[in-house]
This record gives sequence, C-alpha cells and structure tokens, in this order.
Amino acid sequence: MGHSSNETFDDEDVEFSLDVTDIKGTQKREEEKTGDDFAGIISTAVKELRSKMEIRFAIAKAREGLAYGLQEGNNVPPFCRLQLSCRPDVFDKNIYLELQKTWDQKEETIRKTLLTESVEFFDS
Repeated sequence: MGHSSNETFDDEDVEFSLDVTDIKGTQKREEEKTGDDFAGIISTAVKELRSKMEIRFAIAKAREGLAYGLQEGNNVPPFCRLQLSCRPDVFDKNIYLELQKTWDQKEETIRKTLLTESVEFFDS
C-alpha cells in the first residue's frame, strides 16, 4: 500500500469529509445516532456558557461603576441618577442656604446608602 514519492494519490485513497453539526434539523432514528450527535449538545452548552459569562461581565462592569462612584463622591456612572432638589423662594438668603445644606447632607447620605447597597447586591 506504500506509495513512492513519484506516485500521486487518488481521491479514493484519502477521506476528506469532516463531521460537522447538522443544521438541517433532520431527526435520526435512535439506532442511527452516534457519538457525533453530541456536537449539537456541545454547541448549545457553549452558547449557554457564553450568555452567562456576558451577564457576569455586565454585572461586574456595573458593580465597578457604582463602587467607583462611592469612592469618588459625586462621580456616579451615567446609568445612575440621584438628584434631590428643594429651592423655595423664601426671600432670606440665610434661611435658603440652611435649607440647601440640610438637603445636600441628606442627599449625600442617601447616595452613599444606595450605592453601598447596590454594590452589596451585585456582590451577592
């Protein structure tokens, strides 16, 4: 069966076909199934794994954005908004500034609480 270097191969001598995933959806009878049928199962598993990893990556990015916002004061990510506002015209600058100070402090407390709880939520 050996071939010298001068001889050429006939197409019949070499098997060029590859087993690939069948996308035609033809159903095989149970007795016709082989180990090659696991290609579809593996393909499905890879898609599911990729989907789960994409979700985990998105959660990790969101978590890091929130954690960064928590450390950097008012620099929260663009998907996150918190703005409390109360600006009545009370005709007295000192009263107005005192009210703003109260609102600003409360907003900061709420912001820290929400960001912390959100990061902890993603961690869980």
